[in-house]
Parts: sequence; structure tokens; C-alpha cells
Amino acid sequence: MQKKLFTSMMLLVCSALTIFAGVVVFICYHTYRGAAFSELRNTANIIAMTDADPAVIGDKIDKTVEEYHIRVTFIDSAGKVVYDSDEDIADMDNHADRQEVKQALKEGEGEDERLSETLDKTYCYYAIAYHGGVLRLARTRSSMITIVGSVFALLICAVGILLVIATVISIKLSENVMRPIHELVRRFDLSGESETDGEAAEKLDKGNVYEELEPVAETAEKLLDETHRIVRRLKKEKEKFSLITEKMAEGMILLDSDNTVLSVNRTALQLFNPNYDPASKMKLYDFTTEPQLWSLLEGLNDSNSARGIIKMGDQSWRTFLNKTEYAGKFGIVIILANVTESLRSEEIRRDFSANVSHELKTPLTTIKGFGEMMENGIITGADDIKRYGGTIYRESERLLSLINDIIRLSEIEDENSRSHMEQVNLLAAARDCEEILANKAETHGIEIAVSGEEVSVTGDRSYLVEMLLNLMDNSIKYNHEGGHVRTIIKALEKGAQIEVADDGIGISEADRERVFERFYRVDKSRSKETGGTGLGLSIVKHIVGLHGGTLDIKSALGKGTAITVFIPYSHDDAEEE
Repeated sequence: MQKKLFTSMMLLVCSALTIFAGVVVFICYHTYRGAAFSELRNTANIIAMTDADPAVIGDKIDKTVEEYHIRVTFIDSAGKVVYDSDEDIADMDNHADRQEVKQALKEGEGEDERLSETLDKTYCYYAIAYHGGVLRLARTRSSMITIVGSVFALLICAVGILLVIATVISIKLSENVMRPIHELVRRFDLSGESETDGEAAEKLDKGNVYEELEPVAETAEKLLDETHRIVRRLKKEKEKFSLITEKMAEGMILLDSDNTVLSVNRTALQLFNPNYDPASKMKLYDFTTEPQLWSLLEGLNDSNSARGIIKMGDQSWRTFLNKTEYAGKFGIVIILANVTESLRSEEIRRDFSANVSHELKTPLTTIKGFGEMMENGIITGADDIKRYGGTIYRESERLLSLINDIIRLSEIEDENSRSHMEQVNLLAAARDCEEILANKAETHGIEIAVSGEEVSVTGDRSYLVEMLLNLMDNSIKYNHEGGHVRTIIKALEKGAQIEVADDGIGISEADRERVFERFYRVDKSRSKETGGTGLGLSIVKHIVGLHGGTLDIKSALGKGTAITVFIPYSHDDAEEE
């Protein structure tokens, strides 16, 4: 607009200057023309005052002719040229038909402007009656045009200067006219940060606005303020939305009706396309080719929502798809929640329930069967009653041990039932366990020994003692007569190491990875004989985890087993690890 305004102003100025120059030239020309004829008239009157004979007057006027560049001609009444200051009269035609000559003979004076046939120049002629003939004076128009041309050259310089001044003024005027408009345009540019940072927008300087533009400026300013209020609100909403979605553990994808990705949070990016560029406006089938997601998306053709589980690697994602509508526009929201742990926990819970049911069923069936036989009088002998009564007692003990282990395991797994943490001397705790198990070891012909360094860790004493008891008890149970169980305590840089080793039956490589599972038994027949519940090592694993420690097992069939436990000195050490 500024360019157009400047161009219009320059066209107007140029037109005005052109007209002005034309008028000046026209006035100058006619002024000089009038002056030329006046000069010719005055000169003619001066010559006429001499009243000299035309035949001899030439010598007297040569100086005047030369000084004023005037051509003098005497013509008799018949039109014959008697004298001419510039040409040979013998070569000249009769001048009786010349306009100025005819007018002078008739009226006493005459004038004309025309091309001279004799000299082939345009002349201004003035003639008066003189001595029965005509005295004619002439001046070439070229001399007059030369004078006007010199004036015109000065005029061109003046016009040029005026044009430069007008150009500068036009630029300034157009800038002044457009400045408030440019200011409004700049403030309407929402890509800038200064007007959308939540601060009040700078008011337009009304002093620089032309009166005619004030209504437009006021309306635009109101619209601008409202626009910035809306932009600030939308910016805050966008920031809030981004903050929420970026912090979500769930993945989120927003699609429009054409399945173009409008928004995607960090979790979904890491899951499907870490190199995605939000500015690319990518279609979903370019964003990801995950067939399970596309299968769920196709399910939206017949309904407004769809859900399912997408498995990606070792993770499972519960996926929800919902159609949305806002202000007549349709889209799709995709939410992905990582349910790997919950599904794994559910699977463990099902396995645990099945195992508990199975483990409880066996002793209960035995107790029920023998009890029913005794009730019905099938068992009557004193020896039989004693023998079956002993079986019922052992199965009851086994059942009670199983229930106690299940309760204990649940307590350890429950994060809300943390026990008291204190400094525990592991070597002293191991020796206490040695005393508890001494009779059992002696009964089985097993030599048990505890050695090592005095080292203390922060932990739950009852849990740590139970861990040591289970490890040492297992080494006794799965050993042979004459075997050995060694418990060694060592102080390391960041924690204590407990090693419980035996030279018993050992564990195969296939069973080694599963010995810490609930109810898993390497030798089921030996477990039945020893009364094991299958939860001992699982309890050990959870106690070690509760204290931020680690477990390692080394074993070979027929050579024995060594289980190494690392317990950090404190929970801070565990977090650093």
C-alpha cells in the first residue's frame, strides 16, 4: 500500500510539474515573442524617424542590423525589393503578396510569422509604410527559441530540484500515513513473542495517526487486544496441555478425520517413531506401521470406540481409541497404557492361586481321608491309630508351615507393612541360626559352620535372620549324610556379602533359574520327606529385594550349591547402586 501511495503521489507531483513547466514555457515564448515584435516595432519607428531615402539608408542602418541581428528590407509599392540587409535583391521574388506587406500598405503597419522561402528560416516580420513603400524588419524565431531554451534549461534544473524535494516529501508523507498501519500489522503478527507473553499490549500512539485513520486504528486496536487475549489464553491452554501430556506415562496420539497426526506425546514417540517431526503433518500410516494399532483403528468404522492389547517386544500396552467431535470437526484420540507389570502380576497371582490351591489340597486330602477312616472305624488297632495319627499330625504341621510361609511372603511383599530398620550384625545373626539348626544338622549327619568378619547393615533383623535360616536350612535338607554347610560373612566396599555353600545334591542348569519361584521344588520327593513348602527361596528373594540387595547362585549336580547374597550397608548405598 505504501508503494502504491508513493507512486500515486509521485504521479501527481510529476503531472503538476509538467503542467507548470509547460505553462512557464508557453508564457516565456509568448512573452519573448511579444518583446521581439515590440523591439522590431521600436527599431522600425527609429529608422522611419530618419526619413532617409530607402536607396541610401542601408549604410546608416548596417550597425543597427549587426548589433540587434535584425534583417531590414525596403519594398516599393509594387512589391519589388529595393534593399535587403541579408540577401541580394536580384535573387528575391516580388513581395507584394506578403501578409505584413499588404497589411502595411493598407493599414500603415503589419506583422506576420512564417517560413522565409528565400532563406528557408522561420521569421517574425514587422512592416510599416515608408516613403510610398514598406519598411520591413525581421528576426529569426530561432534566436527567440534560443532565449526561451536557455530559460527552459534553467526551468528543467528547477523542476529536477523540485522533483527531488517532492520525492523526499512523498516518501516521508507515505511513511507517516502508513506508520500506524504498519504498527497495527506488526502487532497483529502473532508469530512474535512480545505481544503474546501475557503482558498488556502497548497502546498505539494516537499522535502519529491521521484524523481520518483514527476510527480504523481504534477498531483495529480493540480487535488486536481481543486477539492477543485469545492468543494468550490459547497459549496457556497449549502449555498446560503439553505439560500434562509430556509428563504422562501413557502414550497419547491425536488424529484428525484424515488420520493426520495432530499431536503426539513423548511416550508415544518413543514407542512408535522417535524421529518424528511435528511440523511434517504426517499421516498415521507414515508415523507407524504397527499392524496391531491399525487393526484397532479399523474397528472404529463400526463404532465410536475400540480397545485392545498391543504387544511390542516384552511390553504390553492396553490401547483405547475414541472418536471425538468439537465444533463440527471430527478426530480420534488414542491412549496407550503400559500394563506389562499388571499383566505379569495377574499371571503370577493366577499361578500363585493355583499353586496354593494345589499345595493346600494335598495335606487336606490326607488329613480328611485318614480322619474319615478313623471316624468310620476302619482304623481300630492302637498301632494303626498311632501311625495314621502321626501322619495327620505331620500333614497338619506341613499345612501350618505352608500357611505361615504364605502369610510371611505376603507381609514381605506388602510395601505398607515395613518393619523396623536397625543395625544388624550379620555374623552374630548367622551364629544364632547355627545354634537353631545345630540339632537338625546333627540328626542328618551334616557339619555346619559359620565364619567371617564382624559386619553390620541397616535392615530388619527378623527378616535377615529368616533369610539366613532358609538358606542354611535348605543346604541341610538337600544334602547327604557327612555333608558340609559353610556360611561366610565378608565386608565389601559398599555392603556385606553372605555366602551359604554346601556339598549336597546340587541343582541342574535347567532348574537353577527357577529355584526362587514360588512353590518350585527341584526334588519333589525329597521336599515331601523334609516337609518343605516350596516358598523358602522365594521368601529369601523378596527379603533381599526389600533390602536393596542382589542374589547369585552357582551349582552343579552332585557337587553342591553356593548362594551369594549382597546386602548394602544402607538404603542410600542401594539407591546409589
